[in-house]
Parts: sequence; structure tokens; C-alpha cells
Amino acid sequence: MKQLINLFLFSLLAITLPSCDDDNVGIVTQIEPEVTEVTIGSEAASFSIKTKRSGWFLDELQYFSKDGSKTIVNETKNINGVDVPLDTMAGSWYQVVKSAPNEIAFQIAENETGKERKLIVTITGIGMSYDDLTVIQQ
Repeated sequence: MKQLINLFLFSLLAITLPSCDDDNVGIVTQIEPEVTEVTIGSEAASFSIKTKRSGWFLDELQYFSKDGSKTIVNETKNINGVDVPLDTMAGSWYQVVKSAPNEIAFQIAENETGKERKLIVTITGIGMSYDDLTVIQQ
């Protein structure tokens, strides 16, 4: 029950708090990533995407396996009954890290499956919009 109340309070704060942008108080701030989709070859790759704004966090990660099934990852750490997002999400073929206040770094392993795979990372923040960053690996 306590977690449900905490979730309700967090949701209420997210809706009612003004943005951190003094010029747009009360207006949802856009995160503005420099790109929202990256396509890479089958070889291993490391790259980062910068955002115009800071103050966001890694909210959710989705990936699609070779059989087409979707897995959703929402990694948090429980601190005093509140789920707090982590700055790193990792799996067998990817690692996603909030490497700076306005940067997200990706490390993608070589794709030996012979099939395209896709990773979608949702970033969001209180008083901010959300953006999906998509990585497609051939």
C-alpha cells in the first residue's frame, strides 16, 4: 500500500511541478535529443546521444529478440520505499548509461543472430516530456 501511495504522489508531482526552465514555468520542457533513431551494422558499436536539456532519467528500456518477442526493462533501486531510476541498464548485448547530465551512452555487442534487433530507451523527467531513443542493429 505504501508503494502505491508513493507512486501516486510521484505521479502527482510529475503532473503539477513546473519545469526547471525559468522561461517556461508550468510548461512541460522538451528534452530534445540530437537524434531519436540510430541504425548500425552487425558489428559492435559504441556511441552517445546528447540532449539539449538535463534533468531526465532512464525510464524504460524495450528490446526485441530474434523471435520477435518484446522484453521491457524498468530498472530501479528502492530507497525508503520509493523506486528510484538507475543510471545504467544492461543486458547480454547492450549497455545503456546516463553518462553525463545531458548525454546517454550506448554499447552494443556484435549481432551474430543474422536477424535485425531493436532497442528502445525511454528517457523522461519531472516536468519534462519523454523521448524514445531507438537503436536498430542490422
